[in-house]
Amino acid sequence: MSGIVLELPAPVPLIDQEPVWVHSPARIGVGVSFLCPCRKMGLGDHQHRLTVLFLNPLAGAKPLEDDTTLAGNNGGYRWARSGLTFEDLHLSPNVDAASVGCWNGYLHDGQLRLF
Repeated sequence: MSGIVLELPAPVPLIDQEPVWVHSPARIGVGVSFLCPCRKMGLGDHQHRLTVLFLNPLAGAKPLEDDTTLAGNNGGYRWARSGLTFEDLHLSPNVDAASVGCWNGYLHDGQLRLF
């Protein structure tokens, strides 16, 4: 019996996906927004941004409250962040946009990887 070997797409550096820190009027660094890597990973040819809000914002402030008017609110879910730059950013758990036919993966050490 022969096994099937799937080759995953190469990681995509976050810095190549035009990342920006997300700020609110009263808090800085509450999340990150970046171009979805689905196009570079061969998962589709549409282009859009993903916004992920942090459980632990950059400035040490409390995370934003659940607010359906916020881009990236994600039902009030917030991701644990480590790292202070786009090059060393790490999020936990994975970011899952598969429900809209898109990328489901990890951001580890500034690299976007397929789940």
